[in-house]
Amino acid sequence: MPERIVSKSDFEKINYILESMFGSNPESFDGFAKVLDSAKKLNDEQMPDNIVMLDSCVELFDVGNQELMLKKIVLPPADFDTQELSVFSPVGMSVFGLKAGETIDCKVPGGIRRIEVRNILDYCQTGFT
Repeated sequence: MPERIVSKSDFEKINYILESMFGSNPESFDGFAKVLDSAKKLNDEQMPDNIVMLDSCVELFDVGNQELMLKKIVLPPADFDTQELSVFSPVGMSVFGLKAGETIDCKVPGGIRRIEVRNILDYCQTGFT
């Protein structure tokens, strides 16, 4: 599994939500919490530009169905009509903290999807799903 790198501020925001909103059902997000706990944490100003963070616009490639997606990683609630992807969704949890160029197997309700982080963009544009 690739090493994760997260900003300390993203870590604090996500941890707060995990503890406050999902405290009654923590096993749903136990794997994500463990990934976050083991991630390398950097101050915001130290974060490289090629890491998936909150509010990142990322090009994701589904290797299995050859689909290219442009998504903005956000805290809930996510607006699916505007390309937002919740960090707590299966794909969001899988790619959060990865570097551009890394690939990971993502467990989704329909099975396993192999997702590649193609690129981290400065802004989200239309035309992708």
